[in-house]
Amino acid sequence: MNAGALGRNLGKPYTAIPDPFGCCDSYGDHFVTLIERSADLLDIPVETVSNTDLYESGAFEDVTRFLLEHRDQARDVLAKYQDKVDESYVPFRPICASCGHVAETDAVTAIDLDGGTVEYVCTDMEAGDRVIEGCGHEGTATLREGKLPWRFEWPAQWRVLGVDFEPFGKDHAEGSWPSGADIARNVLGDVPPVPMAYEWFTLDGQAFSSSAGHVIMVQEVLELIEPEVLRYFFTKDPSTARDFSVERIDQLVDEFDRFERAYFDGSGTEARSRETVEIAYPAIVADSAESRLLLPYTFAAVLGMTDDAELREKMARREDHIPADASTGAVADALARVDRARTWAERVDNAYNYRLAADLPTTEFDAATEAALDDLAEFVEAGHAGEEIQSEIFETARDHDLDPGDLFAAGYRLFFDTDQGPQLGTFLADLDRAFVVDRLRREA
Repeated sequence: MNAGALGRNLGKPYTAIPDPFGCCDSYGDHFVTLIERSADLLDIPVETVSNTDLYESGAFEDVTRFLLEHRDQARDVLAKYQDKVDESYVPFRPICASCGHVAETDAVTAIDLDGGTVEYVCTDMEAGDRVIEGCGHEGTATLREGKLPWRFEWPAQWRVLGVDFEPFGKDHAEGSWPSGADIARNVLGDVPPVPMAYEWFTLDGQAFSSSAGHVIMVQEVLELIEPEVLRYFFTKDPSTARDFSVERIDQLVDEFDRFERAYFDGSGTEARSRETVEIAYPAIVADSAESRLLLPYTFAAVLGMTDDAELREKMARREDHIPADASTGAVADALARVDRARTWAERVDNAYNYRLAADLPTTEFDAATEAALDDLAEFVEAGHAGEEIQSEIFETARDHDLDPGDLFAAGYRLFFDTDQGPQLGTFLADLDRAFVVDRLRREA
């Protein structure tokens, strides 16, 4: 990344700054491309519109001329929402022909409405807590060679683009939106669009921060969950804050699975009515004609502990997650979740981040441990749930005068070739029973 390209071009339009990453036409185009690619990955149709192109083509020219003609009225309305609006304020910021900076609202010295030009002096401009020095150039700019200040540009966009519905973050709800709606009504004479303010998104409980590296890209998310699960996340109540938790992503997937089941059984969920589910689901899942096989996400993470595709399917069938009459395609689609869940386990390094030993590890146990493992194999073979197996490990250890920790360690050694792992009883219950019995008997 060429960070110097940003520093040398502060104050210029984003579309005039070279892309510091070197892959796109400009700094602005770089981020537009990221948005478009992300939308493509999620199969969401978007049409991006360039403000630069709109200004240069003259699309903003009429509304800009109107605002300049009625600049006294524009100042009066804006002054209700913003300080430092005095007689020098002009609702147009010309782009300096010499240095390329976007001049401030006090740079215009004369206006020719008939000719569609302004005279300006390139003065200093404020950017956050710093000042970008102007070059002092005196020149003439057409109404296509500059831009409106944001507070006027937003309502101008509504007119030029025919916007009738405008969603925005809550930071605009008490600032730009009230002033924009006022300017639309009382300066431009337009009806503002229907607003929808939405709450913040957070990542693992903290605000997104590109400077701190606390971000996640769509392509990263899709390594963990299916596109429809992420689309579902964005349909959740926008009036409440939404946290995208990578650590607890299994809960989001479980919520989506309940949502999908609710659609096909004609019910609602704890968060959505039946009517809402019926409307939202087809918009989220393109092929909504029939229900799909959905492996529970954490069970998929368990299957991800082995690379043996045959064993994965066998385990899923044993737990009745795949019915006997399931088609080959349906089975493949269901098992596709396993690799995503495996990636999740590795990323957050949770209880599922272990690898099942494909071959019997080399082990040496004393006679008491071997006898305990044989008894445990007999218990598993009889058919018991995970919690029952977990309790039996303690009982079996005591029956053979063993420390329970030593018997757990023996189990982990047999299945993972390590001395620790996930809750052993639950894990063994999820595995293929015959495989577990043979491994406990040190036979396979």
